[in-house]
Amino acid sequence: MANTGRALTRLAPFILAAAGIGILLLVAATFIGSSGFGYDYEAYDLAARRLAAGGALYPPGLAEAYNSAQYAGLYLYPPPLAVSLIPLTAIGAGQAVLVWLVLRLVLLLTGVALLPIPALARGAVMAVAAISFPVWYDLNLGNLSIVLFVLSTLIWRFRDGPIAPIVLAICGVVRYPFGLVLVSWLLQRRWRAVALTIVAGVVIGAATLPFVGIQGWFDYLGAVRALGNVSAGEHNLSLATTATALGIPGPDGLWAALGIATASVAAAWSALRRDPETAIVVALTGTILFFPFFHPHYLVQLLINISGALAGNDQVVTGTVIGEQHAIAIVDQASCRRNRQDVHAVVFRDGRVVVVFNHLQDVQAYHQRTTDGKDEQSTSDQPLVDQTRLFFVILDRDGFRHLYSNSLT
Repeated sequence: MANTGRALTRLAPFILAAAGIGILLLVAATFIGSSGFGYDYEAYDLAARRLAAGGALYPPGLAEAYNSAQYAGLYLYPPPLAVSLIPLTAIGAGQAVLVWLVLRLVLLLTGVALLPIPALARGAVMAVAAISFPVWYDLNLGNLSIVLFVLSTLIWRFRDGPIAPIVLAICGVVRYPFGLVLVSWLLQRRWRAVALTIVAGVVIGAATLPFVGIQGWFDYLGAVRALGNVSAGEHNLSLATTATALGIPGPDGLWAALGIATASVAAAWSALRRDPETAIVVALTGTILFFPFFHPHYLVQLLINISGALAGNDQVVTGTVIGEQHAIAIVDQASCRRNRQDVHAVVFRDGRVVVVFNHLQDVQAYHQRTTDGKDEQSTSDQPLVDQTRLFFVILDRDGFRHLYSNSLT
């Protein structure tokens, strides 16, 4: 019976994922040819085809059409998105929108698979995504929210390497609220990541110049400045629109500022007071509010928040030996998240390491090596004496990510 239970536990992630994939495929098939199918992608496609034909990316009257609530076919993103879609102009618009649908389905599956959380949690996220209205809405319209979720997953998973800043730059040149992640890194004093993000953004912008020239960027800024009250647009779930619907008084600008302030405070607090993983999840989720408006499909980004909540419970495993003297404790990133900031490893001069939970409660000593070279574990009530250094390593699925060393003397 126990073996059956363990087998079902191992199979559960695959069952959940398979069910989610099946639902998404059935739903996506019903979207093709339906009302609203490819509505947003049409604007991207028209913009890319204008560039391919040598036309203006932002034609005259763009802002006026938006302010008159004539939204169909309007491209209001920065130039990089349209430039990146030029290859799809080699096929017809009807074929391109189908390719875009399939591509985003594949990206959604890839993004969930890359989430740095346990397999069962990934299966649960896939199941939630499959029955989520924002995901369905985004798939039908052909918007970018699923793409940005996948890019957010890459930022989260590879947050300590050069990949994350480059991906963040890509997100930032599409939707500027992702600058909230950059603010979080600044507060964490991750200067190299900040610098690499800025450099990558400049490179991306420079890569668009052969297609739009510097004037194309000025046209974009001019079009954005000429827009009216974006918080009052249709199908908008911004705080301003929500407050109006609930009959709560207040100018739209005040509500927009409140949303931006809320996201900023949450990102700043998590960057300064919580562990790096919590900080990145909060910042990525906060991008929803860090804007004067957001549409229902923007809520796809909440899959990041759901994934963070499912990251796991508190577990610490004993590790290896650093160099010739110091043993370490390893915090398993995939299974330990909620109270990781309260987990420490105190290293003694004889090579033992003590893992301390919740401010010196439940102290356990781990003997990393014995005389015969084998690892063994024992519990000790020996007082915390002769403390020299504080070490712990965060272990991600790709290997060692951080080594923190703080002197206790």
